[in-house]
Amino acid sequence: RLTQTVCALLPTDRYLDTAKSPPIFKFGFGLSYSHFTYSDLAVHSFADKTVNVTATVRNDAPIGSPSWGSGATEIPQLYVTVPRQPAPLPVPRLALQGFTKVQLPAQGSASLSFRLVPRQYCTVLDSGRCKVFAGEYRVSVGGHQPEDELGEATSNVVSASFTVSEAWTVPRANAD
Repeated sequence: RLTQTVCALLPTDRYLDTAKSPPIFKFGFGLSYSHFTYSDLAVHSFADKTVNVTATVRNDAPIGSPSWGSGATEIPQLYVTVPRQPAPLPVPRLALQGFTKVQLPAQGSASLSFRLVPRQYCTVLDSGRCKVFAGEYRVSVGGHQPEDELGEATSNVVSASFTVSEAWTVPRANAD
């Protein structure tokens, strides 16, 4: 019980106010010895309200480099930022909604594809129901969280938006 109480009092990345106390190492920091570049981000919405996010990642290590001769591993991450809602409805600033692992040779590239279902970009109400609000949703893909104020990350992050024109409630998974 003591462990649960202590852990409950400590801040987590989800609720950490980075303006007041920025983390020393953000999620994804230091996971690679190479440098990666992300590009070609595209977002496509479908009639079934799923969203497909695609991007390209490239290992920028020089060919023949002894440290990266066998290639390098990167963990591309997909973050979603939902529109801010009026109080008292708190929403996370960023939500990690997907990741994958890619092994790339020097100067090699790979296509990435993530599929978002409505439960991944909805807001959970006090009632427990999930609602997708109208507004602009931002998706970001990179090897770390979108913000890198210190410029220390080993990759860039690409971002794009999609717009939801009308609010709607996500049906329950086990509809009665």
